Amino acid sequence: MDNVASSIKKWITQSVWENGKILNIRPLKGGTSSTVLLIRLIMAGKEKEAVLRVFDNEEWRREERDLAMHEAESLRFAANVAICTPELISVDPEGEECGFPAVVMTKLPGAVILKPNDMTAWIEGMAESLAFIHQYDGDFPWSYQAYTDVSLLTTPLWTKYSEYWEDSLHYYLKIILRRK
Repeated sequence: MDNVASSIKKWITQSVWENGKILNIRPLKGGTSSTVLLIRLIMAGKEKEAVLRVFDNEEWRREERDLAMHEAESLRFAANVAICTPELISVDPEGEECGFPAVVMTKLPGAVILKPNDMTAWIEGMAESLAFIHQYDGDFPWSYQAYTDVSLLTTPLWTKYSEYWEDSLHYYLKIILRRK
């Protein structure tokens, strides 16, 4: 990614933050489908931080050619919902500036927690946030599309409530099959 790194730096300092000086760029934890980087820079004597998501997964990009625009629109949409979400700063939809499609967004405080101490509270918090987001009835230019074959879904091994998962999966599959 060295070649892309120079393109990223050029895009950040010439298009996103003119006259900004990059202090460093480092990887962030949690990016599973794209490279996620923390950018620290100086602007007018003040230090700023932002997050850069680089869509460099070739297989995913072949399946969805508009990933960066989808992400940008998702951030714009989420800005209208009363929850803490990153704000869109800039987007390189085709990768003409960065070498890959990319999105720059504000950095939120906190940490990526993929193995919480209290899994139940973590899942409930995620479910509450998702339910709140899905209550918003705004205009979004994309419709939902599953990334996996729903007929292959199984109950996770980590759950203590396998019967609930099985009931939910059965119900979900019944709804999906009705739509077809």
